[in-house]
Order: sequence, then C-alpha cells, then structure tokens
Amino acid sequence: MTIKVRQSSRFDACDVLGEVISETSRAYIFRRPNGETGFISKSAPTLHLRTCTMCADHHRHQPLCEAA
Repeated sequence: MTIKVRQSSRFDACDVLGEVISETSRAYIFRRPNGETGFISKSAPTLHLRTCTMCADHHRHQPLCEAA
C-alpha cells in the first residue's frame, strides 16, 4: 500500500503532493507525479496522510453502507 502526502487547500479539494518514499524525524520525503523528489515538514498544519472529506478520492477509502 502506498502512502500519499496530501496538503489541504482553503478553496478546493486537497492536493496530492506525491507518494511517501522515506521520512526523517521532522519531514516526509515524497516522489511527485513528475518524478521529482520533494519534502514537507511533519509539523505543516495543512499536511495529512489519510484522506479527509475534502480529498477528491475520499469516497474510495470509505466503506460502503449497507441498506437496513
């Protein structure tokens, strides 16, 4: 399973920065979709690794509810 680094947006869906390839005690190192390497501080307030309700792919990670 790949872990994606996501950054919240104030006005739109969250941005997927890339897939985590490594981490340090203070930052995540990730590969951008174009193949470049980037990093983001673990203390960045907009950083998240799990989908949230503002993520474009949020519905793919939620269990389907069964009708009662």
